[in-house]
Amino acid sequence: MGLFFTILGGFFVLQTSRLRFCFGTDTFSVLRVSGTEGEGEEKRVTAIGPWSYGSIVEWRFWWPGFPLLAYFKETQTKETGQRHFIPMLMDGRSMYEQMQKNFG
Repeated sequence: MGLFFTILGGFFVLQTSRLRFCFGTDTFSVLRVSGTEGEGEEKRVTAIGPWSYGSIVEWRFWWPGFPLLAYFKETQTKETGQRHFIPMLMDGRSMYEQMQKNFG
């Protein structure tokens, strides 16, 4: 069981260092950052999305008091809907407020 939580923790740390969330005026994007800003190296940013706020048909937080995972379903990628799960290693309250404000 300890090995499972170690691997899961490592995954969360990796995702925290790579993912950024961008709430625009009309769209939501997940940005994947790779590389460093060290000497001679540049960060590369790849956008996942963007999804219009109108295409977000469902969203949830697990667990609101201590968020570990955010979920949303959008209909822009597939008409039947595409589900996305996001590990939460950030200010969960701020993320929840942004999702509530923009996703409805």
